Amino acid sequence: MHMIIDKQLRDNMEAQYRTLNKKLDTLSNSNSKYNKQKASQFQPKIINLSNTPLTKEQTDILSLGHSYAIEKEPKNYINELIIDTEVAIRQLEPKMQNTYRYLAAKQIKQILNSNRHNTHHKRQ
Repeated sequence: MHMIIDKQLRDNMEAQYRTLNKKLDTLSNSNSKYNKQKASQFQPKIINLSNTPLTKEQTDILSLGHSYAIEKEPKNYINELIIDTEVAIRQLEPKMQNTYRYLAAKQIKQILNSNRHNTHHKRQ
C-alpha cells in the first residue's frame, strides 16, 4: 500500500514537473526572441580600438556584457549543486524527501549528460 502511494506521488510530481518545465521553456523561447529583436535595434556593444582583429566567438562573448560570468566546468560545480539540493530537501517533510531526491537525482544526471559534450566553458 505504501509503495503504491509513493509511486502515485512520484508520478504526480513528475507530471507537475513536466508541466512547469514546458511553461518555463515557452517563456524562455519568447523572451529570447524578444531580446534578439531588441538587441538588433541598438549600436554594437563592442568597439575594437586595437589593431588586433577579434574572432566572431570573441566578439560574441564580449557582447554579452560586463556582468556575464564565464561558465564553470560541470565537474567544478556539480558537487555544490548536490549539497545545496540535499540541504533544501532536508527542509521538507520527511514523507516528501525521497520523492524530491528521486527528481533531483534525475535532473542532476541530465545535467551531467548534457554537459559532457558542452566545451563552451573551455573555449571561453
